Amino acid sequence: MESLRDLTRARWRRPSHDGDTGGYCVEIVTVSRHVTICDFKDLDRPAFTFTRNAVTAFVRATASSESGTRR
Repeated sequence: MESLRDLTRARWRRPSHDGDTGGYCVEIVTVSRHVTICDFKDLDRPAFTFTRNAVTAFVRATASSESGTRR
């Protein structure tokens, strides 16, 4: 498993819906089976690391809640 401690060489990316209008403010990096999310407008805050399964479950729950359905 890759180390989650050193993310300095990681390729961070912004969500595709992130714009230059002050909207979303996160960057994401995937390391091994984990996803780390940080607030790129305030890098003094800690980054949060989740398993890919947890992120997938969160996205699915959010998408179903936005569409008014529950799974």
